[in-house]
Amino acid sequence: MWRHPGRLRLGVLALAAASACKGRIDATSAGERSGDASTGDSGGSSSGGGAAGDDAGACAVDVPSGSGSCGTGQLVAAPTSTIVTPDPWPLNPVLAGSLASDEYLAVWTDGNVRAPVWASLIQPGVSGITLSPIIELSSTGACPVAIWTGAGFAVVWTDGSGLRLQQLNAQGGPIGSPAALLSGPSGMCPTSLVSTGAGLAVAWSTSTPTPQGEAIVSESVALIDASGTASTPILLDTVGPGVAANVALAELGGQTYVAFVQWPDTSATTAVSRIDGSLGAAVPQATVPGFFQSFVAAGGQLWLGMGGGGGPLLYTALRGAPFQSAGQGCSAIDDLAVDGCGQLAGLGNAGFNPGGTAAFYAQSFGGGGSTLSLGAMSESALAGAASTFGVLWFARIGPGGGPAGDDAQQTGTLSFTTLSRE
Repeated sequence: MWRHPGRLRLGVLALAAASACKGRIDATSAGERSGDASTGDSGGSSSGGGAAGDDAGACAVDVPSGSGSCGTGQLVAAPTSTIVTPDPWPLNPVLAGSLASDEYLAVWTDGNVRAPVWASLIQPGVSGITLSPIIELSSTGACPVAIWTGAGFAVVWTDGSGLRLQQLNAQGGPIGSPAALLSGPSGMCPTSLVSTGAGLAVAWSTSTPTPQGEAIVSESVALIDASGTASTPILLDTVGPGVAANVALAELGGQTYVAFVQWPDTSATTAVSRIDGSLGAAVPQATVPGFFQSFVAAGGQLWLGMGGGGGPLLYTALRGAPFQSAGQGCSAIDDLAVDGCGQLAGLGNAGFNPGGTAAFYAQSFGGGGSTLSLGAMSESALAGAASTFGVLWFARIGPGGGPAGDDAQQTGTLSFTTLSRE
């Protein structure tokens, strides 16, 4: 889940993913009807439906293919819908899918100086999408993450003085006012949110500037009880200066897991730990060489989407077991998500151009591993709902300076499409 607290991680992604770096890490979330919830991460994107790729044979990944009324064929995209936003600078697209329906909560920020956080419920239909009234969750905010809780949605963001939480009902309406979740420095940035049996869990990074003008980034996680109070934060690791961080959460079998990047020397290692609320600690489970880009739970297993010189890879593990290679993706795995059928899909890019957009592709990891061209995007989010996947993205209009540049005041469009299986 790439996010905004500085742009250090972009250089690392260029090393970690042969196909290119993303604009940021976003946390998106999904789950399974059995109750396992998962989160994914997003990078940059734009869209339009396309044709299935012809390289499906290269995507040899053994994943759950769903059952019953859930489709298992190739991915198809609905016509693209443009969201008319209250401002001309929509950024940081975030998406959460309802596992009770094929509806989605879209969240984004304003690239203007005031930088509000906006939200709207998306209801896809045969004639396009219907949006609930766009609401302002916060007059000033950044780094939003969102999740389906089982009864509604939850959104966490930072306002410069700490983390804030807003609960919403299944129709996207706010329940009460935003709660002060955790106080902290201005460099805090939420990266992942997951719904657990005991409440919510949130992960974040904190960027602390050094006298030399660099930044040291710490990765942390905390459990949130039903009252909206965060427990004592658990510090996972500190990276930097000059290197990137990533931290994401997944829920599997009633246990909460966190994946995070470690930098013991000059190369990255992805560590996976189990969060023990009674101990207030992260219990190490496994490590995988390299920089992970997405972390989800699907089919009773944990999945890591990795970059690498040999192409994007998927690793999987049962609870408490080492991670094993599960195969290779067709394009960079910027984001993974699972729908209510327990099926896995990914979003990847083919490299950003100087204007700050990249060609993006969706990939189904079941039913033959087909790919679907989605067009040019700058930032994106992928989430699974009851039986479909949603893609929300921002595409720059005009020169942008690339994803590593200053993306404030960059005019663009916010768009949405759903992905389903034939």
